Amino acid sequence: IEVIPVVHNVDSKVFSLSHCTANVVVLGVLRMKLDSNADWMHDLSSGRRSLETKQSLEAATTMAEARGSPDSVQHMSFEIRELTEEMTDAFRQAISSGFGHDADLSDEDGRERFNKVFDRKRMYPVFAGDKIVGTGGDFEFLITVPGGAQVPMSGLTIITVQPTHNRRGILTAMMRKHIDDARDRGEPLGGLWASEVPIYGRFGYGQAAQMRGVKFDARSTGRWHAEPGVTVRLAEPDEAERIIPPLYDNEQSRRPGMYQRSEDWWKYRLFFDPEKHREGASAQRYAIAEVDGEAVGYMLYRQKSDWSQLPEGEMRVREVIASTDAAYRALWQYTSDVD
Repeated sequence: IEVIPVVHNVDSKVFSLSHCTANVVVLGVLRMKLDSNADWMHDLSSGRRSLETKQSLEAATTMAEARGSPDSVQHMSFEIRELTEEMTDAFRQAISSGFGHDADLSDEDGRERFNKVFDRKRMYPVFAGDKIVGTGGDFEFLITVPGGAQVPMSGLTIITVQPTHNRRGILTAMMRKHIDDARDRGEPLGGLWASEVPIYGRFGYGQAAQMRGVKFDARSTGRWHAEPGVTVRLAEPDEAERIIPPLYDNEQSRRPGMYQRSEDWWKYRLFFDPEKHREGASAQRYAIAEVDGEAVGYMLYRQKSDWSQLPEGEMRVREVIASTDAAYRALWQYTSDVD
Protein backbone atom coordinates (compact mmCIF):
# COMPACT_ATOMS: atom_id res chain seq x y z
CA ILE A 1 0.00 0.00 0.00
CA GLU A 2 1.24 3.51 -0.66
CA VAL A 3 0.00 6.71 0.88
CA ILE A 4 -0.01 10.35 -0.17
CA PRO A 5 -1.56 13.55 1.18
CA VAL A 6 -3.83 15.14 -1.39
CA VAL A 7 -5.09 18.29 0.30
CA HIS A 8 -2.88 21.32 -0.23
CA ASN A 9 -3.32 22.70 3.30
CA VAL A 10 -2.11 19.47 4.88
CA ASP A 11 1.16 20.10 6.68
CA SER A 12 2.91 16.77 6.12
CA LYS A 13 6.38 15.53 6.36
CA VAL A 14 5.38 11.96 6.39
CA PHE A 15 4.84 8.38 6.10
CA SER A 16 6.93 5.44 7.25
CA LEU A 17 6.30 1.78 7.75
CA SER A 18 5.48 0.79 11.30
CA HIS A 19 3.69 -2.56 11.03
CA CYS A 20 1.95 -4.61 8.37
CA THR A 21 -0.40 -7.55 8.89
CA ALA A 22 -2.15 -9.25 5.97
CA ASN A 23 -3.64 -6.39 3.94
CA VAL A 24 -3.37 -3.92 6.79
CA VAL A 25 -0.64 -1.34 7.20
CA VAL A 26 0.11 1.02 10.06
CA LEU A 27 1.29 4.47 8.98
CA GLY A 28 3.42 6.66 11.18
CA VAL A 29 2.36 10.26 10.56
CA LEU A 30 4.58 13.07 11.75
CA ARG A 31 2.05 15.90 11.62
CA MET A 32 -1.07 16.75 9.66
CA LYS A 33 -3.20 19.83 9.94
CA LEU A 34 -6.60 18.52 8.85
CA ASP A 35 -8.43 21.78 9.63
CA SER A 36 -8.02 24.81 11.83
CA ASN A 37 -9.16 22.89 14.92
CA ALA A 38 -7.61 19.46 14.37
CA ASP A 39 -3.90 18.94 14.84
CA TRP A 40 -2.38 15.64 15.80
CA MET A 41 1.23 14.64 16.24
CA HIS A 42 3.18 11.44 16.13
CA ASP A 43 6.97 11.80 16.35
CA LEU A 44 9.09 9.67 14.05
CA SER A 45 12.84 9.27 14.38
CA SER A 46 13.37 8.35 10.73
CA GLY A 47 11.69 7.98 7.38
CA ARG A 48 10.67 11.63 7.02
CA ARG A 49 9.97 12.58 3.48
CA SER A 50 8.24 15.59 2.05
CA LEU A 51 5.42 14.74 -0.32
CA GLU A 52 4.50 17.72 -2.45
CA THR A 53 1.76 16.35 -4.66
CA LYS A 54 1.14 19.42 -6.78
CA GLN A 55 4.83 19.94 -7.51
CA SER A 56 5.29 16.26 -8.36
CA LEU A 57 2.43 16.32 -10.83
CA GLU A 58 3.62 19.55 -12.41
CA ALA A 59 7.10 18.09 -12.77
CA ALA A 60 5.69 14.93 -14.37
CA THR A 61 3.64 17.01 -16.80
CA THR A 62 6.66 19.14 -17.67
CA MET A 63 8.73 16.03 -18.39
CA ALA A 64 5.97 14.63 -20.60
CA GLU A 65 5.71 17.89 -22.52
CA ALA A 66 9.46 17.98 -22.99
CA ARG A 67 9.48 14.67 -24.84
CA GLY A 68 7.78 16.15 -27.89
CA SER A 69 5.43 14.50 -30.35
CA PRO A 70 3.96 11.93 -30.25
CA ASP A 71 4.46 11.54 -26.50
CA SER A 72 3.90 15.11 -25.40
CA VAL A 73 0.87 16.19 -23.41
CA GLN A 74 0.02 18.98 -25.86
CA HIS A 75 -0.44 16.36 -28.60
CA MET A 76 -2.87 14.26 -26.61
CA SER A 77 -6.04 13.16 -28.39
CA PHE A 78 -7.99 11.62 -25.56
CA GLU A 79 -10.78 12.61 -23.20
CA ILE A 80 -11.57 11.64 -19.62
CA ARG A 81 -15.32 11.20 -19.29
CA GLU A 82 -17.80 10.45 -16.56
CA LEU A 83 -18.74 6.77 -16.43
CA THR A 84 -22.36 6.14 -17.40
CA GLU A 85 -24.39 2.96 -17.08
CA GLU A 86 -24.20 2.45 -20.84
CA MET A 87 -20.39 2.49 -20.72
CA THR A 88 -20.08 0.00 -17.87
CA ASP A 89 -19.57 -3.20 -19.87
CA ALA A 90 -16.92 -1.61 -22.10
CA PHE A 91 -15.27 -0.14 -19.01
CA ARG A 92 -15.18 -3.55 -17.29
CA GLN A 93 -13.69 -5.14 -20.39
CA ALA A 94 -11.03 -2.41 -20.64
CA ILE A 95 -10.07 -2.99 -17.00
CA SER A 96 -9.83 -6.74 -17.53
CA SER A 97 -7.79 -6.31 -20.69
CA GLY A 98 -5.42 -3.97 -18.87
CA PHE A 99 -4.77 -6.63 -16.24
CA GLY A 100 -4.39 -9.45 -18.74
CA HIS A 101 -7.71 -11.29 -18.70
CA ASP A 102 -11.26 -11.07 -20.08
CA ALA A 103 -14.40 -9.87 -18.36
CA ASP A 104 -17.36 -12.23 -18.36
CA LEU A 105 -19.98 -9.76 -19.47
CA SER A 106 -22.69 -12.44 -19.45
CA ASP A 107 -22.29 -12.90 -15.68
CA GLU A 108 -25.13 -11.01 -14.00
CA ASP A 109 -23.63 -11.60 -10.54
CA GLY A 110 -20.41 -10.01 -11.74
CA ARG A 111 -22.28 -7.01 -13.09
CA GLU A 112 -24.15 -6.58 -9.81
CA ARG A 113 -20.93 -6.90 -7.85
CA PHE A 114 -19.22 -4.25 -9.98
CA ASN A 115 -22.12 -1.84 -9.59
CA LYS A 116 -22.18 -2.31 -5.80
CA VAL A 117 -18.43 -2.03 -5.20
CA PHE A 118 -17.49 0.65 -7.75
CA ASP A 119 -19.17 4.05 -7.48
CA ARG A 120 -19.65 5.30 -11.06
CA LYS A 121 -19.20 8.89 -9.89
CA ARG A 122 -15.66 7.96 -8.82
CA MET A 123 -14.72 6.08 -12.01
CA TYR A 124 -13.13 7.73 -15.04
CA PRO A 125 -12.84 6.04 -18.42
CA VAL A 126 -10.39 7.58 -20.88
CA PHE A 127 -11.58 7.68 -24.49
CA ALA A 128 -9.70 8.02 -27.75
CA GLY A 129 -12.52 8.49 -30.21
CA ASP A 130 -15.16 5.94 -29.27
CA LYS A 131 -12.72 3.47 -27.67
CA ILE A 132 -11.79 3.24 -23.99
CA VAL A 133 -7.98 3.33 -23.85
CA GLY A 134 -7.48 3.95 -20.14
CA THR A 135 -9.28 3.30 -16.87
CA GLY A 136 -9.06 4.72 -13.41
CA GLY A 137 -11.09 5.24 -10.28
CA ASP A 138 -10.99 5.38 -6.52
CA PHE A 139 -12.77 4.13 -3.42
CA GLU A 140 -14.01 6.20 -0.49
CA PHE A 141 -12.39 4.95 2.72
CA LEU A 142 -12.13 6.02 6.34
CA ILE A 143 -8.78 4.98 7.79
CA THR A 144 -7.66 4.94 11.41
CA VAL A 145 -4.69 7.18 12.24
CA PRO A 146 -2.54 7.36 15.38
CA GLY A 147 -4.72 8.72 18.17
CA GLY A 148 -7.82 6.91 16.93
CA ALA A 149 -9.29 9.46 14.51
CA GLN A 150 -11.02 8.21 11.35
CA VAL A 151 -9.62 10.17 8.39
CA PRO A 152 -11.00 10.10 4.82
CA MET A 153 -8.73 8.37 2.32
CA SER A 154 -9.10 8.13 -1.45
CA GLY A 155 -8.15 4.60 -2.53
CA LEU A 156 -6.78 4.65 -6.08
CA THR A 157 -7.73 1.59 -8.13
CA ILE A 158 -8.10 -0.01 -11.61
CA ILE A 159 -5.42 2.17 -13.23
CA THR A 160 -4.74 0.84 -16.73
CA VAL A 161 -3.59 2.25 -20.07
CA GLN A 162 -3.86 0.20 -23.23
CA PRO A 163 -0.43 -0.59 -24.74
CA THR A 164 -1.49 1.14 -27.97
CA HIS A 165 -1.69 4.43 -26.06
CA ASN A 166 1.22 4.32 -23.63
CA ARG A 167 3.41 7.38 -23.05
CA ARG A 168 0.87 9.90 -24.26
CA GLY A 169 0.15 11.56 -20.93
CA ILE A 170 -2.95 9.49 -20.12
CA LEU A 171 -1.67 8.28 -16.73
CA THR A 172 -0.60 11.80 -15.75
CA ALA A 173 -4.02 13.16 -16.70
CA MET A 174 -5.81 10.47 -14.68
CA MET A 175 -3.61 11.11 -11.65
CA ARG A 176 -4.27 14.83 -11.90
CA LYS A 177 -8.03 14.16 -11.93
CA HIS A 178 -7.77 11.68 -9.05
CA ILE A 179 -5.84 14.05 -6.81
CA ASP A 180 -7.88 17.12 -7.72
CA ASP A 181 -11.13 15.25 -7.04
CA ALA A 182 -9.85 13.94 -3.72
CA ARG A 183 -8.84 17.44 -2.67
CA ASP A 184 -12.24 18.83 -3.67
CA ARG A 185 -13.97 16.11 -1.64
CA GLY A 186 -11.85 16.88 1.42
CA GLU A 187 -9.99 13.54 1.46
CA PRO A 188 -6.52 14.31 2.86
CA LEU A 189 -5.00 10.86 2.29
CA GLY A 190 -4.58 8.70 -0.78
CA GLY A 191 -3.39 5.13 -1.07
CA LEU A 192 -3.22 2.10 -3.32
CA TRP A 193 -1.87 -1.41 -3.63
CA ALA A 194 0.73 -0.68 -6.30
CA SER A 195 1.26 -3.44 -8.87
CA GLU A 196 4.25 -1.46 -10.19
CA VAL A 197 5.67 0.64 -7.37
CA PRO A 198 8.15 2.76 -9.42
CA ILE A 199 5.31 4.31 -11.42
CA TYR A 200 3.80 6.30 -8.56
CA GLY A 201 6.76 8.01 -6.92
CA ARG A 202 6.68 10.82 -9.44
CA PHE A 203 3.14 11.64 -8.34
CA GLY A 204 4.18 12.08 -4.72
CA TYR A 205 3.47 8.61 -3.35
CA GLY A 206 5.84 7.05 -0.83
CA GLN A 207 6.09 3.42 0.16
CA ALA A 208 4.35 2.64 3.43
CA ALA A 209 4.58 -1.15 3.51
CA GLN A 210 5.71 -4.16 1.55
CA MET A 211 3.50 -7.11 0.70
CA ARG A 212 4.95 -10.49 1.57
CA GLY A 213 3.66 -14.01 1.07
CA VAL A 214 4.65 -16.72 3.54
CA LYS A 215 4.53 -20.43 2.71
CA PHE A 216 5.44 -23.21 5.12
CA ASP A 217 5.01 -26.95 5.44
CA ALA A 218 2.64 -27.62 8.34
CA ARG A 219 4.15 -31.10 8.76
CA SER A 220 7.42 -29.47 9.81
CA THR A 221 5.95 -27.22 12.48
CA GLY A 222 5.13 -29.98 14.94
CA ARG A 223 2.07 -29.98 17.14
CA TRP A 224 1.84 -26.77 19.11
CA HIS A 225 0.56 -26.65 22.65
CA ALA A 226 -3.07 -25.61 22.86
CA GLU A 227 -3.58 -21.97 23.82
CA PRO A 228 -5.10 -21.98 27.32
CA GLY A 229 -8.64 -20.69 27.43
CA VAL A 230 -9.00 -20.26 23.64
CA THR A 231 -10.98 -22.60 21.43
CA VAL A 232 -11.22 -22.54 17.63
CA ARG A 233 -14.26 -23.76 15.73
CA LEU A 234 -15.60 -23.60 12.18
CA ALA A 235 -18.65 -21.48 11.38
CA GLU A 236 -21.08 -21.79 8.51
CA PRO A 237 -21.19 -18.83 6.08
CA ASP A 238 -24.46 -17.38 7.42
CA GLU A 239 -23.13 -17.37 10.97
CA ALA A 240 -19.72 -16.06 9.90
CA GLU A 241 -21.35 -13.11 8.15
CA ARG A 242 -22.87 -12.09 11.50
CA ILE A 243 -19.81 -12.71 13.68
CA ILE A 244 -16.87 -11.49 11.60
CA PRO A 245 -17.65 -7.84 10.66
CA PRO A 246 -17.98 -6.66 14.30
CA LEU A 247 -14.64 -8.32 15.14
CA TYR A 248 -13.01 -6.46 12.26
CA ASP A 249 -14.70 -3.17 13.23
CA ASN A 250 -13.39 -3.47 16.78
CA GLU A 251 -9.81 -3.83 15.56
CA GLN A 252 -10.19 -1.25 12.81
CA SER A 253 -11.27 1.44 15.25
CA ARG A 254 -8.10 1.11 17.33
CA ARG A 255 -5.41 -0.07 14.92
CA PRO A 256 -3.83 2.70 12.76
CA GLY A 257 -3.77 1.91 9.05
CA MET A 258 -6.96 -0.16 8.93
CA TYR A 259 -9.88 1.15 6.90
CA GLN A 260 -13.61 0.79 7.44
CA ARG A 261 -15.54 -1.73 5.33
CA SER A 262 -19.05 -1.07 4.13
CA GLU A 263 -21.80 -3.69 4.09
CA ASP A 264 -21.40 -3.99 0.30
CA TRP A 265 -17.61 -4.39 0.69
CA TRP A 266 -18.17 -7.36 2.96
CA LYS A 267 -20.89 -8.89 0.79
CA TYR A 268 -19.28 -8.45 -2.60
CA ARG A 269 -15.59 -8.79 -1.71
CA LEU A 270 -14.89 -10.67 1.52
CA PHE A 271 -17.91 -13.01 1.49
CA PHE A 272 -18.30 -13.20 -2.29
CA ASP A 273 -17.48 -16.84 -3.06
CA PRO A 274 -18.59 -18.16 -6.47
CA GLU A 275 -16.96 -21.45 -7.45
CA LYS A 276 -15.42 -20.04 -10.63
CA HIS A 277 -13.32 -17.61 -8.56
CA ARG A 278 -11.82 -20.27 -6.29
CA GLU A 279 -9.04 -21.41 -8.68
CA GLY A 280 -9.70 -25.05 -7.90
CA ALA A 281 -9.77 -24.54 -4.13
CA SER A 282 -12.59 -25.17 -1.67
CA ALA A 283 -15.32 -22.82 -0.62
CA GLN A 284 -14.11 -20.20 1.84
CA ARG A 285 -13.78 -21.52 5.40
CA TYR A 286 -14.38 -19.47 8.55
CA ALA A 287 -12.45 -20.35 11.71
CA ILE A 288 -13.62 -18.51 14.83
CA ALA A 289 -11.52 -18.14 17.99
CA GLU A 290 -13.53 -17.96 21.21
CA VAL A 291 -12.94 -17.36 24.91
CA ASP A 292 -15.75 -18.53 27.19
CA GLY A 293 -18.07 -18.71 24.19
CA GLU A 294 -17.34 -15.15 23.01
CA ALA A 295 -15.75 -14.61 19.59
CA VAL A 296 -12.37 -12.86 19.82
CA GLY A 297 -10.86 -13.55 16.39
CA TYR A 298 -11.28 -15.16 13.00
CA MET A 299 -9.43 -16.63 10.04
CA LEU A 300 -10.61 -16.76 6.41
CA TYR A 301 -9.05 -19.54 4.35
CA ARG A 302 -9.49 -22.12 1.61
CA GLN A 303 -8.13 -25.61 1.07
CA LYS A 304 -6.87 -27.04 -2.18
CA SER A 305 -6.56 -30.81 -2.36
CA ASP A 306 -3.74 -32.52 -4.28
CA TRP A 307 -3.60 -36.33 -4.34
CA SER A 308 -1.46 -36.75 -7.46
CA GLN A 309 0.80 -39.11 -5.46
CA LEU A 310 1.06 -38.39 -1.76
CA PRO A 311 -1.24 -35.81 -0.15
CA GLU A 312 0.20 -32.37 -0.92
CA GLY A 313 -2.78 -30.13 -0.25
CA GLU A 314 -2.64 -26.41 0.47
CA MET A 315 -4.32 -24.18 3.00
CA ARG A 316 -4.60 -20.64 1.63
CA VAL A 317 -5.04 -18.12 4.44
CA ARG A 318 -6.73 -14.93 3.32
CA GLU A 319 -7.10 -12.91 6.52
CA VAL A 320 -6.47 -13.26 10.25
CA ILE A 321 -7.84 -10.77 12.78
CA ALA A 322 -7.80 -11.22 16.55
CA SER A 323 -8.34 -8.96 19.54
CA THR A 324 -5.82 -10.78 21.78
CA ASP A 325 -2.39 -12.27 21.26
CA ALA A 326 -3.63 -15.60 22.59
CA ALA A 327 -6.43 -15.73 20.00
CA TYR A 328 -3.99 -14.79 17.25
CA ARG A 329 -1.65 -17.62 18.27
CA ALA A 330 -4.54 -20.08 18.55
CA LEU A 331 -5.70 -19.32 15.00
CA TRP A 332 -2.22 -19.90 13.57
CA GLN A 333 -1.89 -23.06 15.65
CA TYR A 334 -5.09 -24.21 14.01
CA THR A 335 -3.37 -24.18 10.62
CA SER A 336 -1.01 -26.95 11.72
CA ASP A 337 -4.00 -29.11 12.69
CA VAL A 338 -5.59 -28.98 9.22
CA ASP A 339 -4.53 -32.14 7.39
